[in-house]
Amino acid sequence: MHERRDRYIAFSVSPPVDRSRLLAALRTAGTVLRLVQYDGARGLVGCAHTAKDDTIAFLNGLAIGPSRVRTTGTSGTIRKARQKYLARRRGRSAPP
Repeated sequence: MHERRDRYIAFSVSPPVDRSRLLAALRTAGTVLRLVQYDGARGLVGCAHTAKDDTIAFLNGLAIGPSRVRTTGTSGTIRKARQKYLARRRGRSAPP
């Protein structure tokens, strides 16, 4: 029995689309994709590690009406993917 090793792919959609339209587009993929998080413009999709490259190619070629999807990074955990690719960037503050 093989261990399941998921990958989480961060992406952005420009201009933003609603969740239902994104889900409908993700259902057209040749593999099972799980929408883990989506805020209207950025999100996170989960897939099997063996489907990572195909999923990235699918997402980068995906158009939803006038909107385009672009991947921004990949991680092995949801936590790291959120930290690296979905966290709001804050400017560094001066030391106290």
